[in-house]
Amino acid sequence: MTEGPEAARVSVADLQERAVDLEALEALAHAVLVAEGEPSAQLSVAVVDDEHMSELHERYSGVPGPTDVLSFPLDDGPGPQELLGEVVVSSDTAAREALERGLPFEEELQRYVVHGILHLVGYDDQEPAERERMHARQEALLAEFRAQP
Repeated sequence: MTEGPEAARVSVADLQERAVDLEALEALAHAVLVAEGEPSAQLSVAVVDDEHMSELHERYSGVPGPTDVLSFPLDDGPGPQELLGEVVVSSDTAAREALERGLPFEEELQRYVVHGILHLVGYDDQEPAERERMHARQEALLAEFRAQP
């Protein structure tokens, strides 16, 4: 976990069997929180398989089957959010999508983490203009993270 007086507190849980670079996901989540003005937020990220994601998707969205990412905001009152929420990403979905799109698995999984965090900080992708704005920010954040030494 990355810590410090102004450091976001990010916890990453690996609840599946695929090899995942958890340190990179933690660093990415921290970078996104700082870039989005939430430098002291607490966030948890869970990497799950499609079976677990399907259960969550149906329970919380009423939709059967897996999805790529779910975000669960945790509002701890007015003012800056110390306890931002949880992002759950499916490694199985990321692996399938990465293969279909010809992208590295880790890149697709990172995209889901960024997308989930953006939902927690107020981005929405329901309308085309909002989706375009969110997608542009998502890709910019990923590019900035990958450009770091």
